[in-house]
Parts: sequence; C-alpha cells; structure tokens
Amino acid sequence: MFESKEEYEKFLKDNVMSTKQAADYLGISRAGISYLVKEERLKPFYEQHNVRLFSKREIERYKKERDKE
Repeated sequence: MFESKEEYEKFLKDNVMSTKQAADYLGISRAGISYLVKEERLKPFYEQHNVRLFSKREIERYKKERDKE
C-alpha cells in the first residue's frame, strides 16, 4: 500500500489524530474529547485500552459543525 516508511508516516501525520492532538486542535481538554465520544458527537476509528485514534476529517467535521452553533 505504501512505497516507503516515510510515505506511511506522512499519511498518518496528514490523516490521523491522537486524543491529545484532537483536543489541542479543538482547544479543549482530553476529558472534553472523552465527553464528546461518550455523547457520540465524535467517533474514533480505533479504540483500545487507553488509546483512541481519530480521522482528521472527523475532527474537522466536528469543528466545523461546532463553530456554526
């Protein structure tokens, strides 16, 4: 799928956000992200133990929706 490790890392950097990255981008706390997940306003694409990963598009979609309110 990826030609090199660098290409894979670029894909991750451009398309995936950790909980901390999402919280920083949205200007809220990590607890705020947990609340939004619990309320089903954000949906991680990966969740195991204490790790959640989000699609950058999902976070941007939520931000756009939130900022309209």
